[in-house]
Amino acid sequence: MKQSDRSKQWLTDALLQLMATKPFLSITIKDITDKAGVSRLTFYRNFESKEAILQHHYENRFREYLATLNHTGHTDLEYALTMCYTFWKNDTEMKFVVQNNLTHLILEPFDQYLQTVLMHTNLENQFSCFQKRFIVGGLSCTMMDCVGNNQDVSPADMAGEILKILDLGE
Repeated sequence: MKQSDRSKQWLTDALLQLMATKPFLSITIKDITDKAGVSRLTFYRNFESKEAILQHHYENRFREYLATLNHTGHTDLEYALTMCYTFWKNDTEMKFVVQNNLTHLILEPFDQYLQTVLMHTNLENQFSCFQKRFIVGGLSCTMMDCVGNNQDVSPADMAGEILKILDLGE
């Protein structure tokens, strides 16, 4: 692993650990660099802001989700949605993002990866641009609500509810 990748990981880990005990707005760059054991210069060499750390983290998490999805070989939307809710429900850091009203930071990577999931499920041409945006908004809101409020709804049930809205389910 390259030094810059290690530094990014240390900074990411530090921020996420700090968010477990402190509100995001109260966390300073100095807090992050002290916790990570790196210099301020290292921080700015790798990130523009602490928000950029979270964006980087969730871009990596979305790649992990896609790798999980690709590994299974399933190509239907119901499976992809169920896996999505399962994956994010188990993401402990997502609770910090929701609690700190930072969900807007993951909408862009979520939108990009939705395109990939739709291609993976051979549905990329079934939805218009506006429908895709609607799906991104709806999925991200329901995901955040499920994670942030500890909803006791199974990922399969969540996927079924979404498919009903999209008129692709039962």
